[in-house]
Amino acid sequence: MTVITQAQRLTEVESDHACGERQTQWISEPGGLTQFGAFVQLLPPGARSSIKHWHSAEDEMVYVLEGAPTLIEGESATLLGPGDAATFKAGIAIGHCLENRSARPALILVVGTRAAIDHITCPDHDRICVRERALPADVWTDMAGRPANNPYADPISAGEKMKIIVQTHIAAPLAQVWRAYTMPADIMAWNAASDDWHTTAASVDLREGGTFSARIEAKDGSFGFDFAGTYTKIAPETLIEYTFADREARVEFGGGDGAVTVVITFDAEQTHSIEQQRDGWQAILDRFKGHVEALGHG
Repeated sequence: MTVITQAQRLTEVESDHACGERQTQWISEPGGLTQFGAFVQLLPPGARSSIKHWHSAEDEMVYVLEGAPTLIEGESATLLGPGDAATFKAGIAIGHCLENRSARPALILVVGTRAAIDHITCPDHDRICVRERALPADVWTDMAGRPANNPYADPISAGEKMKIIVQTHIAAPLAQVWRAYTMPADIMAWNAASDDWHTTAASVDLREGGTFSARIEAKDGSFGFDFAGTYTKIAPETLIEYTFADREARVEFGGGDGAVTVVITFDAEQTHSIEQQRDGWQAILDRFKGHVEALGHG
């Protein structure tokens, strides 16, 4: 038996446009294992474990140690928690990955078999990775078999924006959460990142093509600005998508009455750091949670 302490794990830190930053701590490598790979992966908020992919010859399993990552499998999304696992059998042609849509880091154990030759298909990127263990490097092609670049190394396309994700869980009926998010009087009560700010006016035309606006001002009168945009998709009590300036945002409402999850995904801007933007939007969402739960269930 070989004991691998945490200090003996082989640690890799990766950061790319496709998945963001994540840390991988290999267990199988320092243990000298060859028949399967095993590692612990740390996903900060907004990061993905990988791009969506499936293996032709290797089985995979993930097990959540800490946090609340979301399993993306095909077009479906499933929120996982500590103790939850997911398995992916070789040859099942459904792309999958984990995405941390929460506001806290997620820690995941990943285990996969190792075949002599494996084809890893990335359906959203028109890519196939040909991995032959006897060769020193992977070979990437497009779906037609033509040589292609590694999608993890793709640069940010012109006009493309980084996505930031914030999330909260609210102990209230779904209908009440939806109303509080979309009614002007409620918006004026919760739409501020701190007690130094408040929303002095709000309007909502809740339909696709309708507009919204909120006037947000410092309480000392020193500064104010308008937050306004246009709704592009509305699914009552499920989804709101909108544009604001040259950016986009998506608000998802999930779960059942008494345990509603609200996830907001929005385009980053270039003026403030990612951390500042995430913290600001999370602070507003936390105030929204407090407002709704203070209303009671009446």
